[in-house]
Amino acid sequence: MTRVFDRARAYLRGYLEGGYVDSFFRNDVPRLELSEDAIYHALYRSAPDLDHEIGEPLEKAAVETLHAIAARLDHWSAVADVQAFDLDVGISRALELAAARLRD
Repeated sequence: MTRVFDRARAYLRGYLEGGYVDSFFRNDVPRLELSEDAIYHALYRSAPDLDHEIGEPLEKAAVETLHAIAARLDHWSAVADVQAFDLDVGISRALELAAARLRD
């Protein structure tokens, strides 16, 4: 998640410090009709797309994390199954079953 937020922070820093704010006040504000609707649309039109900059990378990171967790759960489930089998039948019985399967 740190990668996602670092990327978003860099994007927003570039947006804010990269001259957009100065350009907006220098170029757009003098030509705007000073109504709430006109100002809102001017700001919205060139606003950063946070869904794209944060949402999509965060979704990807979440999917990757959930896949990693599922893989770890599968692994530990298999370990638990082996341990349960060992407890149920004992090591000697497990070796007998293995030997019988090898003969078949």
